[in-house]
Amino acid sequence: MPPVLPCISSRWNRRRCRTSSLGAGVDRFAGLELARGHGEAPLIGGCAARFECRTAFQHDGGDHVIFIGEVVRFEHSSLLPLVFHGGRYGYVVRQETSAEVPADPPEGSFRADLLGYLLGRAYEQIFLPIRRELEVRGIPEAEYLALSVLGTADHRTVDDLRAIVGFTGVKVTERLVATIVARGYVRVEEAAPSPPRLALTTAGRRLVLELIAVAEAAERQAEEGLDRSETYLLRQLLKRVIRNTDPGVPPLWSPGG
Repeated sequence: MPPVLPCISSRWNRRRCRTSSLGAGVDRFAGLELARGHGEAPLIGGCAARFECRTAFQHDGGDHVIFIGEVVRFEHSSLLPLVFHGGRYGYVVRQETSAEVPADPPEGSFRADLLGYLLGRAYEQIFLPIRRELEVRGIPEAEYLALSVLGTADHRTVDDLRAIVGFTGVKVTERLVATIVARGYVRVEEAAPSPPRLALTTAGRRLVLELIAVAEAAERQAEEGLDRSETYLLRQLLKRVIRNTDPGVPPLWSPGG
């Protein structure tokens, strides 16, 4: 009888979340990195905890067999385990250990844990290294936004740019477009049908890649102290907030019309 190998795996359970509704015949182990453990049994990677067992007893459970395993090897990591509650998978969230309790704000003042304040401050702090890099390069933030959007897909019109970045309060003007064209970062596709469409030049794409590197370094710094499960959970919650508050912004990564 092969060993029984219970595994509390964040990666495996996320895969189960995505494939549990796909029906029979789906290989839910496809693409997983497997190692070999006790008795050559497959070990799933990315586990919060993993118990390698040998089959000690088995009992008839009617329409199934109940295996009782004796643990022969155990390992764990800092990954947060998933839980199943209310018909859905979820994460266990660590409780902050700080004993500091924010004082009640003065009347007419925002709370210290106001979601808008927390999200806004986090954004400003993560964006600060990018803002400093833009200042060094002499690139206004409005131009940076336009170049970033073109970095996700070429062949966009000026109206496309306005629709995507307009909710930020930045106005994509004809003058702004003329400036990034004059800088050599963007070209106007003359052969394209009216209205004219814009695309990054080689210099423009190189600039965007360099700024992405700065953004990714800022992201890594922001994630310090978070494990992979917490980072995954944070991203999922932020996506939900974005969906709940979406003013109708066109998809950023859809190709230009």
